[in-house]
Amino acid sequence: MKANKLVFEHVVDVSPRSGVIKLNNKRMVLTATESFGFLRKDLVQTLGMERAKTIFIRYGISSGYNAAKAVMNEFPWRTKEQLILAGPALHTLAGTVMVEAEQMDLQENSLYMRGSWHYSYEYEEHVKHIGFNEEPVCWELLGYVKGYLRAVYGKDIVVYEECCRGKKDAHCIFVACSPHLAPREHLNELSYFDTDCLVSRFDDMYQQMEEQHTIVERADELQEKLMQVLLKEQGLEAMLQLICDELEVSAIAERSMIRRPFEQVFYEASHKALYEQYARGEAVDAHMETLHIKSNQLAYAKLVLLSDAPIVPYKKKIVQRSLTTFIWYFNMTLRNLKHHWQQQAEAFELLLQQQKIEQFDNSLFTVNFHEPFRVVVLKSNATDLYEQYLCLEKHVNDVFMLNGDIVLLVQEPTHQKGKLAQACVKDFMKAFPKSKGYFGVGRVVTNIENIQTSYEEAMKLSNFLVHCSNKRVQVVTYEKLQHVLLFLKTTDPSQLVSYYEEIIGALIAYDVKQDTQLLQTLQAYFENNGNLNKTAHQLNLSLPGLRYRMDKIESLIHVDVKSGDGRFQCQLALQFYYAVQAISE
Repeated sequence: MKANKLVFEHVVDVSPRSGVIKLNNKRMVLTATESFGFLRKDLVQTLGMERAKTIFIRYGISSGYNAAKAVMNEFPWRTKEQLILAGPALHTLAGTVMVEAEQMDLQENSLYMRGSWHYSYEYEEHVKHIGFNEEPVCWELLGYVKGYLRAVYGKDIVVYEECCRGKKDAHCIFVACSPHLAPREHLNELSYFDTDCLVSRFDDMYQQMEEQHTIVERADELQEKLMQVLLKEQGLEAMLQLICDELEVSAIAERSMIRRPFEQVFYEASHKALYEQYARGEAVDAHMETLHIKSNQLAYAKLVLLSDAPIVPYKKKIVQRSLTTFIWYFNMTLRNLKHHWQQQAEAFELLLQQQKIEQFDNSLFTVNFHEPFRVVVLKSNATDLYEQYLCLEKHVNDVFMLNGDIVLLVQEPTHQKGKLAQACVKDFMKAFPKSKGYFGVGRVVTNIENIQTSYEEAMKLSNFLVHCSNKRVQVVTYEKLQHVLLFLKTTDPSQLVSYYEEIIGALIAYDVKQDTQLLQTLQAYFENNGNLNKTAHQLNLSLPGLRYRMDKIESLIHVDVKSGDGRFQCQLALQFYYAVQAISE
């Protein structure tokens, strides 16, 4: 018997009366390939791609093995080669795929066979129900070849797809060969064809389900205990202590943008020093896991777990399932904060309007209004007030939003030390690496009646920075720009820049290009009230040298600096220019 003599009528027997269809005396059924497509989709969604692949390969092995046994007993075969080639013919007759055997080399101790699959039902159904894949998808066809050759050839064979339309290749090409002829990367796929493979995979799956069940039970128990802590209003520290006791790890709740804790509980005393190292950005000889406490894209905080030993995955999963309680805690905290900020903003607006000062509620603020204090205004393009509050509240407790700006009330002794402004800038830059922030610091006041003055100055100064600063984050105080505040109260800061550029812009450009000191010369001239001898002496210049400079200055700016009007314009422009340079430095 030759393989090409196998035709449908010879191997398929259909009995219309009994409804029995037999292929080589094996009963068959006609089933729509779409049914296999739905089955494949369900198995992939339920068990995952790898386990579904194993099931289809095992199904194919059984089909191929039985088909081989049937034709071996049914027909006399001239050669083993013809018997092997009968496999592709039977596969085609079954309607699953059209097989074209392109190459076969059969030796006593080796086999190499290569061919193409056309019209693969498996590829069609996989793409229809699941989509294209990164790996070959003709799993049942591979199993059929493996099962057939196992029965016919009697030795171990590696079967794999070189190309597959299921991963967007032009054709489906299969290879069946002895293990020593197979590429190394395909030898790992032998496990799919093992008899015990499917059982072991289901055992693994069962163990994972048992582990997941244990995690869910422990997480539910921890969640219940955390909820009891919340209901008793025992606070964040008690919640962290519970995690510490249950899982034997240190637990730290820290701010989402910077490494600064809200609360911390350490399982070992040595963990405190380790966390402080971590907070400073240093390398830590410990095991850490960070979980984000967030909801609807709002990052409330981070939960840091710290341990001497590796934190096993199930502990992390237990905490992850318990994060809902922390989200609820921080959500309620934020709601209370927002209510408090609203109260502060409303009370502050009444102060600015000088209304009902006698009814002002001091308890809304922590700053002592009977001691020297300042108002600080932060203009920022960072939109989240909560995150900015977390960044700054370590330095000042009174932080609230007013008219789109952040307002801070600062006790003067704190500010005089010079640490507040530096700390605010440092933390803001760390927490918001891509945002701009400009802090305007108003004058010192000693009573609430003058708070409006300090606030308006802080507003003008921060607005001045927005228009004139060349830095991403900066602070400027009332004392530094006091001389231009009068103009800032009535003028757009950008107009001040335009003014000095119009008057002395050419002089500035000449100094930069030629590396001269004409601006300094003009300033010294005005400081000495136009006295050339005193100016030359101050600048260590000869009188002819100074006259040359002054002629050059007047030719550049087209202003008579000896006239009263010209002198006033240039002095004013110089003040504006040096103010902008001061904040730029």
